[in-house]
Amino acid sequence: MAIYCENVEGWQREWLENFEAETGFEPKLQDELDAGEVGFIEVATENVTWFENWMQDTYRSILSYPDEYIRTGRKTRLGRVTTNG
Repeated sequence: MAIYCENVEGWQREWLENFEAETGFEPKLQDELDAGEVGFIEVATENVTWFENWMQDTYRSILSYPDEYIRTGRKTRLGRVTTNG
């Protein structure tokens, strides 16, 4: 993953780098930002919104694991074996 935008100010590059470091995801719309098709605020907003949606979907998925999987140590839907007894 990388921040490859060239047409950004220092603080904008820092924001993109921090987003990637904190989330583990490469920021979206970098090509569009470089081409001048979108502004930085739109890029930041799109990335934060995408990450919020990703977190909510992941949270809901984790919550949907049946309690029996956790209690019995059977595999979860992700194929991981739990060690709780």
